[in-house]
Amino acid sequence: MTFMRLFFMCHLFLFSVLSLSVSAQTTKPAGYKVGDQVDVAWSGSAYKAKILKVDGERYLVRYEGYDPKNDEWVRTSRFHSNSKLPKGVSKILPGKYICFSDEYNQTTGMTEFTNRGSLIFHPNGKYEYLGYKQPSIGTYTVVANGVIRLKGGYMDGGQATPMPRPNKFYLVFPNIIGNRWSCEPAKK
Repeated sequence: MTFMRLFFMCHLFLFSVLSLSVSAQTTKPAGYKVGDQVDVAWSGSAYKAKILKVDGERYLVRYEGYDPKNDEWVRTSRFHSNSKLPKGVSKILPGKYICFSDEYNQTTGMTEFTNRGSLIFHPNGKYEYLGYKQPSIGTYTVVANGVIRLKGGYMDGGQATPMPRPNKFYLVFPNIIGNRWSCEPAKK
């Protein structure tokens, strides 16, 4: 191989590498950016979230009003354009809820409320019931009209039904103590 031919091939190679490098740097990825507000589909519903980081086609999101431990990486296939539930139905958002049972006391003529522990709905479809020394863990899915079905753990076979009030629900399950529990977001 002659010197000129070798020289030409080296320059051609360098030119191709440099042009690919410049092209990769100037091509802006399509999609969303840090700070954008999005609705993320999760377990049959959609939840408002903010994009915190972008890694290629993955987005780290924080659910509105929820702890950073619930942040998760999602793809645009999980972004939802219509997050509305039917009128009069409140969606139950991921987070920690305090649950109470109530019982009418005939002697005092008053309703007595008993704290039954807390229930955490994680954005990944798992729940934790913190009513014992060790948490009871199971999974859940959101079905029609925002109702949540519980599977596994202490509340296996249970159901959380949204109240007309925002982010509150009634909870029933086979092992329940009392008739039903009322649950509301834990104070931060």
